[in-house]
Amino acid sequence: MLEAGNVGAGAANTGGKVVVNRVADTDVLNRGVNDTGALNQVTINSGTVKISDGRDASSANNGTITGESTTNKTSQVRGLTIAAGATLDLNTNDMVYDYSGTSPLQTLRTQLQSGFNSGSWNGTGIISTGAQTGALAAPGHKTAVGYVEASAVRSTFGDASLFSGAAVPDNTTILMRYTYAGDNNVDGTVDLTDFTFLAAHFNQQTGATWIDGDYNYDGKVDLTDFTFLAGNFNAAAFGDSAPAASLGSVVPEPASFGLLGLVAGGLMARRRRRN
Repeated sequence: MLEAGNVGAGAANTGGKVVVNRVADTDVLNRGVNDTGALNQVTINSGTVKISDGRDASSANNGTITGESTTNKTSQVRGLTIAAGATLDLNTNDMVYDYSGTSPLQTLRTQLQSGFNSGSWNGTGIISTGAQTGALAAPGHKTAVGYVEASAVRSTFGDASLFSGAAVPDNTTILMRYTYAGDNNVDGTVDLTDFTFLAAHFNQQTGATWIDGDYNYDGKVDLTDFTFLAGNFNAAAFGDSAPAASLGSVVPEPASFGLLGLVAGGLMARRRRRN
């Protein structure tokens, strides 16, 4: 997690703020020990800030998406500024971003799209070196960084209002999670709830975000996103090698017909636009 008292050589911190001015190379902000507060502001003016590994798949319960150890993997910030050309590497970690004023959700989508860089995860903005290799995931499954408004999913995490071990202070908070592509509500699983989100927004061409089913950060919900979800549907939890059930084997038959109609409708719509 990001900590004001544990920063790389190219960073300085005062009053709960971390400002990174490094021109080259990479600063590593060690995850350290969970504290009870949030950093007031993280500003990255240049270079790359990487949060060191927060999940440990080799330890009991660590690294699993559900019931995972909550130690050290969630950063809490109240401000996040990433200058053009600079990079924040979330690695395999999560973040609670308690903002004020206008929501930065679309800014985060743009930064993630830049970092995603057509799937290579080596751009600028926000990247995940964990997602580059699918760290901790079941073999063959794609991981990414999910990001949602707390107000949209807060009920998912129960009355305690805890997300990945960190408090969710209010509804003007964005939750970011290293998870499987297709996990719309960032609860660590890809299931029928997530499929329902995607189905409701399928063929949305502008303004879509993660919770709508936009897993490649291009602002659309289309067959590319459906492929991500289908490939990760019911995937084994992080650190678990159990085989996943396919979407077709889990969805009841009537829903399967609806699924086929959804995909067919998308193809027909694409053809009409081309013509």
